[in-house]
Amino acid sequence: MNKRALVFLSLLFLAALIYKFLMPHPLYYAFAGSGAELEEVKIQAWAKLKCPLTSEQEMKDLLTALAGQVLPGDDFVYTTHHTEQKHGLAMENTHLYAVVQTFKSPLESYLLLTWKKEVDSGQELAAGVHKMANIFVPLEIRPELSVFLKGSLDKRLAQQEQEQIAKQILTRIGARHLEGISLPEMVSLTGYSPLIKDHLRIGRQKVNLNVATTIDEIRNKTIVRLGTPLLDGEY
Repeated sequence: MNKRALVFLSLLFLAALIYKFLMPHPLYYAFAGSGAELEEVKIQAWAKLKCPLTSEQEMKDLLTALAGQVLPGDDFVYTTHHTEQKHGLAMENTHLYAVVQTFKSPLESYLLLTWKKEVDSGQELAAGVHKMANIFVPLEIRPELSVFLKGSLDKRLAQQEQEQIAKQILTRIGARHLEGISLPEMVSLTGYSPLIKDHLRIGRQKVNLNVATTIDEIRNKTIVRLGTPLLDGEY
């Protein structure tokens, strides 16, 4: 291989690395269009383990090893969860929650990690998502990944204004609005953006975005939530 070709390939490889690690996560860019102050970021990953874990010590060893990759040196509290159908172990602190649950019939184990990460840029969010995915590589499994952003606007918006912000977020990321609900106290829209790799199928439709606005009566603020593929829990 001549010198010119070697230089070209080196530059191409460097460009690929820059794109992979420095390109901002599209969800961060979309959320920024709302004008809300970002207050919380959660990166979540879960997967079925290839080999079931049948003892509490096995679960603790796995969770401790994984936590060391995310937050080395942090202290955690461990809690057992046992029922007739399953048993498990959870590990948590302020920033990370991890749990392994093993079902007795059929015998199979599931791992869930939720990382509350402080981010100041789309690049930091993208790096966090990449890091979470890489944690599962030694386990030889590909996790299902979710990202959740939450923030607030320092005013109470009317229903029409909430709709406008929700649609603006979808538009900013090139998403197609699929369905939603609009009430004076809550607006929730789902959509699909080709800029986000993963998606769910609901019927014949692809879905990978969920934006919701609600009113915080106590703080008299408008709460904005954005998640992929969907928001978790109640809002």
